[in-house]
Amino acid sequence: MLKTAKKSSKYCKTVFILIVMLIPVIVCLLSFSSVVYDRQQIESHMEKAGLFFNAKEINSYVVHYLASPDETELIKLDVFDAKEQQHLLDVKKAFHRVFDALFIVLAVFFCLAYFNHKLSKSRNWGRILIYSGMISAAVPIILCILPFDFLFTHLHSVFFAQGSWVFPAGSALVQIYPLEFWQSISFSLFLKVFVTGWVLILAGFIVDRTR
Repeated sequence: MLKTAKKSSKYCKTVFILIVMLIPVIVCLLSFSSVVYDRQQIESHMEKAGLFFNAKEINSYVVHYLASPDETELIKLDVFDAKEQQHLLDVKKAFHRVFDALFIVLAVFFCLAYFNHKLSKSRNWGRILIYSGMISAAVPIILCILPFDFLFTHLHSVFFAQGSWVFPAGSALVQIYPLEFWQSISFSLFLKVFVTGWVLILAGFIVDRTR
């Protein structure tokens, strides 16, 4: 009987840790998804960085292209050369993989939430929300401390082939989406994750007090 109780306690702790680690991942992925296809939000960041002559019209087409499911067709805009068109196709594929990951993570989360309910009768959700919120709030702080050039370069190195995402200063992609644009939109993403983390912490304290 004691052995069974210890085994159950071990499973409960494992599920607890996994849920705590998964929630920040979900927060980051959902925050990312709420930014990359939001045309108005993207254009507001473009304005901060300085607009290319018809950037809004081009961006509207780019966002629609990135959201389309076809992963074989290049974007049909003459303003982009062949290398830029290929990079946009690579970006589309990367976005789709991110959303595939989001669905998988959500499925795993709901399975773990079910096991957590069975093992602990959901008595630990307050602590889960507090710890996962602390991690969510800490991640953007750490990222903001790192040099943006470092983050930008290494993130692209993870998702894209070497050299495929580097363009001259006069290229359309660089003029429409300059480095200042990426800094602005990244800060917006980090802020969203940070605020969501504190919302989770507050929710955790409320759950604990009402338990």
